[in-house]
Order: sequence, then structure tokens, then C-alpha cells
Amino acid sequence: MATGIVLTKPVLDLGPEVRVTEGPLVELLSSWKRIDGKGLDASIEVFEKAYQAVIGVFDSLLKGMLMSGMVKGDNEKNLEKLVLAARRVGAGTVREMIQNEISSGVALRNSGREALLWMKRTLQFVRLIIRNAVAEGFEKGLASVTKSAYDKTLAPCHGLNARGFKFAMNGMPKKRVFFERLSSDTATVQNELSAWLYCSYPMISNLVVEFNNLQIENVMTCQQVV
Repeated sequence: MATGIVLTKPVLDLGPEVRVTEGPLVELLSSWKRIDGKGLDASIEVFEKAYQAVIGVFDSLLKGMLMSGMVKGDNEKNLEKLVLAARRVGAGTVREMIQNEISSGVALRNSGREALLWMKRTLQFVRLIIRNAVAEGFEKGLASVTKSAYDKTLAPCHGLNARGFKFAMNGMPKKRVFFERLSSDTATVQNELSAWLYCSYPMISNLVVEFNNLQIENVMTCQQVV
């Protein structure tokens, strides 16, 4: 099979066995492809756009649920904190933001590093949901998939609130409904989300390793690359 992701322009080389047509998630794919090969040396601007695209997909999953507004708001606030923190310490890349805050003696609480820590956790959670959803049948409800992903990532971070979040997840839609919120062409959505799983893995892995090395991530379930 030919490699690459087929778009009008540009052609994004996402590696072996990845080939999808242009569709509703082109921005998700193209923004993450811009990170490819850069890892933590990706610019803050590039990473900001990539994370915004993930927020959009996650928001589609949670559409109509009571927690959707809170989740979207928290993600947007963390992204804003990251961007502002980078400006304060004169950082142009994700790595520079982390290093400059540390060398400047910036406390972890309310820092760009803390915001990035929560963003990393969210990316791990979303990636596991999508990985499992892609493998499910179209009429399968996503409540169990989401709860499983939550247990393996964010649940221990939320303490006593975790039980309430898991209860709310009973309202998760079927896979078909979620995909149709992104596009009526559900086959294309399936392919594009599969491609995102491929191209997001290196950056998310780098973030996991970085926070483990810095001994900032103290939640064992979030110390794993999923």
C-alpha cells in the first residue's frame, strides 16, 4: 500500500499503512503533522493549534452532556496558561517553556508546566478513547470505552470527583452518533482518526517521558504511554 495521507494539498506523509482522503479532520491531522519530528521542540504556536483541534473533536464527543462546557473551558484555560507562560519566560518552543520556567525558578503551581501537565493527561485520555472507539462497531455505545480510558489515565487525578465524572459518562453517544457529528462520511472519519492516532503518538510519548523524567507526574496511570 502506498504511504501518505491523500489531501488536495499538501500531501502529509504519516507513515506506512496510513492513507485517507480529504475530510472533516484535515485540520486535526495537518496541525499534528506540523509537530512531526520536532517533539518538544515544536513551536508554541504549532502546538497550540494542534491542541485546539483536539479540543474540537473532544467537544463533539461530549456534545449535549452536562460536563461538556466545563471540560472545554478547562482545556481552553490550560492552553491559554501555556501560551501566556511561554511569553513570560521568552520561550518559542514547548521545551524552552519547560526549561525557562525551571531555570527562572517559577513554581509549578499555576505555571505553564502545570497547564501542560494537565494537557498531557487530557491527550492521553482522548487518545485512548479514540483508539478504542476506532476498534468498536458503529452501533457500539462509547460509555464503557470512555470509562475504561478514564480509569487508565485521568481518574486518579480527580480524586473524589472521579465517581461523578464516571457516572456522567453513561451519557456517552454511540460511535456512529459521535462520528456523524464530525461528518456524514463516517468511513472517512474512521480513517482520519486512525491517522491521528499514528501521528499524535510521538509528541504525546515525548510529553509523558519528559514529565516522568522531571518527576512532576506523580499519578502512575499517567506515567504510561497509551
